[in-house]
Amino acid sequence: QLLMAVGGDLRNENAQLDRTQIAFDQLVNCRMNAANQIRRDVRAGRMSRDQGMALMSYQRQLMQRDVALAQQINQKIGTRGSEFDTAIETIAPGTKQAATARRAPTPTTARVSAPIRIRPDAGAAEIGQLSARDQVTVTPAQGNFAMVETSSGLRGYVPASAVGVRGLGTEPSAGRGQDGEFRQLAASNIARRDNFSESVQNADRLAQGQGFELAG
Repeated sequence: QLLMAVGGDLRNENAQLDRTQIAFDQLVNCRMNAANQIRRDVRAGRMSRDQGMALMSYQRQLMQRDVALAQQINQKIGTRGSEFDTAIETIAPGTKQAATARRAPTPTTARVSAPIRIRPDAGAAEIGQLSARDQVTVTPAQGNFAMVETSSGLRGYVPASAVGVRGLGTEPSAGRGQDGEFRQLAASNIARRDNFSESVQNADRLAQGQGFELAG
């Protein structure tokens, strides 16, 4: 009964996390696309540098406001997550440790060049460029992507094959039967929470750093 009750709560939480993640991703993607368009307009002479700087400053302010709200939401998610973690470890000990181990960061060398994107989606806005033989720290991410951190501190997502790792796929696998289904559900909840937290941290870095510079 406890497993079924917590499992139901996890399903509801996962659905809410999915909606929150999608909304934040779309918002950040909009801000980064706007910043990229300003850069293109300035470089092409369609806009003066002063105009570009003013518009970029406005976009940065919008992003900072968005991030501040997302940080508040992330705190609430973290509070609920701590409560879920206690229940998860009571029902399925070791699930948190196993989920964390799958996402352990490791240093590696990029195999090929690839655009670095704001989120693990081939259609997401570009925030940088990975070059072959770049030294990066890599963490497997959802789908067929990996999160990389460059020597300059830029963090974003590239195809997992570009850095010689495997993505995490769509959902973690945790065995069969009722216990296995619960572990998979719990692991997916932990992954969703981590994904949102990473999204907020990355957006904050961009808002504070080169994400809204004309030379970015």
